Amino acid sequence: MMDISVLGAGNVGLNLLRILKEKRDVFRSRYRVDINVVSVSDSRTTVFEPNGLDLGGEVIEAKASGNLSRAEAKTISFDEIFDIDNEVIVDLMPATQDGVRGGRDIYMKAFRKGRHVVTANKAPPLALHWAQIMEEAASRGGKMIRYEATVAGGVPLFSFRDYCITPSEVISFRGGIVSLTVNLVMRMMARGGTASRKL
Repeated sequence: MMDISVLGAGNVGLNLLRILKEKRDVFRSRYRVDINVVSVSDSRTTVFEPNGLDLGGEVIEAKASGNLSRAEAKTISFDEIFDIDNEVIVDLMPATQDGVRGGRDIYMKAFRKGRHVVTANKAPPLALHWAQIMEEAASRGGKMIRYEATVAGGVPLFSFRDYCITPSEVISFRGGIVSLTVNLVMRMMARGGTASRKL
């Protein structure tokens, strides 16, 4: 059993919860892991159930109706997520400009409390505080931080490098633009649009 806390219940967070709900049997049979979501937080509310939230009835429907607190689960403060029994903290919150309040500080506290971190929080935390975050993770018994969703959309570049070609040495990297946003802008410009056009 892997107990996780999900921070962020916007579009990305809700879609993750739907996947975890719908594919639970797949994760169990294929990867031999039972993922148990014990808490979910949005900008106003954190709901918690030590035995695992009912993602459909309790969380997804409540958030879809506009108010996570309508979920039939215990409400706790955001800071309490670091004290409940979880192994992984998943950060799907909106990024802050400096990457501190919504990213770096959460990761540092998670590592200190013995948690692993998975994030789809793009630029600021990792781009601005990479060395500090990685050093803190390593200093806490090799806690892991995973961040594939933040780079190049569907291109699993870092997992490929870290796990698939470990006996090989990467001499150089050549390729096109590995940014879905930049690709979209370039396609629009090729059709006569401008980079400043509202997406």
